[in-house]
Amino acid sequence: MSLIYEILSRQPKRYENKLFSVTDDYEIFCHFMDVDIELGETVESPLREDDRHGSFGLFEPTRVDVDREGTLFFKDLGTGQMGDVFTFCRRYSSYRYNIFLTSKKSIIKFIDSEMGLGIFKDNGEARDRVVRPQMIRKEREVFYKTRPFTPNDLKYWNSLGVEEELLKEYNTASVKYLLGPDGTIRQQFRVAELAFVYEILDKIKLYRPKEDRKFKFRNTCPGNDPRYYQGYNQLKLYDTLVITKSMKDVLCFVSLFREMELEVDCIAPHAESINLDEDFLKMIQKHYKRIIIVADYDLAGVKFANKYKKLGFEIQFISTSRIIINGRCKVIKKDISDFYEIKGRDKSKKLIKEWKL
Repeated sequence: MSLIYEILSRQPKRYENKLFSVTDDYEIFCHFMDVDIELGETVESPLREDDRHGSFGLFEPTRVDVDREGTLFFKDLGTGQMGDVFTFCRRYSSYRYNIFLTSKKSIIKFIDSEMGLGIFKDNGEARDRVVRPQMIRKEREVFYKTRPFTPNDLKYWNSLGVEEELLKEYNTASVKYLLGPDGTIRQQFRVAELAFVYEILDKIKLYRPKEDRKFKFRNTCPGNDPRYYQGYNQLKLYDTLVITKSMKDVLCFVSLFREMELEVDCIAPHAESINLDEDFLKMIQKHYKRIIIVADYDLAGVKFANKYKKLGFEIQFISTSRIIINGRCKVIKKDISDFYEIKGRDKSKKLIKEWKL
């Protein structure tokens, strides 16, 4: 083997190492898919327009030898397509832009350009995406009719330490019907069923806690407009801000803070993969003396936390202990509402006391 050939063959590995020094597989997948996805979850494929059943997912390879920690594969159950992040980006660039990338270096350069990572100095700013018309996801309105909270509703929220008065303050209501645009009843929720709506300005997020993940949420809120962050419109502008992951956790935290007579604000974006709005970041960095990210101790949560740790934000995990369930590691008490439900109010307050708010 000639020296020149040996040097050229090492170049893609050098660029690959540089790529994964500033990002990882999960962040790349989430960036191009434009959706927060958990391992084992399936969504509509970003590589074809005819997937109406949510066939696309990410997984950790166990039957393939990999030489890099954090390697993830994608698989489309509808077509059988499968591969690593480079295979995904090669197919993505072909499908979305009609750009045919033939080498790993060209794929890395494409990732760098799209994500603005700064690996290649000649890439410049990331270009605007040319989205195929079939791939544009139209915002769907959700029509519904509310009802007074049922005893079952209040039992659920009370198990998380949340009272009816706080639900109303945060514009949370119980849903009786989902309606069509013409007012016809599409779905009725029985008294024993749990269905809630968070009303945020002119948008909503529907939450069904007992459903499978793919049916649990319906959301019409813009992903990265801070006015629609969960809890934004209830901020008191105290000196301390907690950023968590869901309205359920916001409500649980606020209930505990108030009982403990702590002046602490709490807010949640709609997904842990969202990059917080730059103007919002400037505002909270200017106003708050202490900003705490409370994330799940899983892949998405740790990524979200590490991203903002670089800005000087404090990081807290509710629990870092794992157990094995069906051969997979799982964090049981990964958020404050889980912790409260399992450990109760006194131990939840004790946990928060350890943060010395």
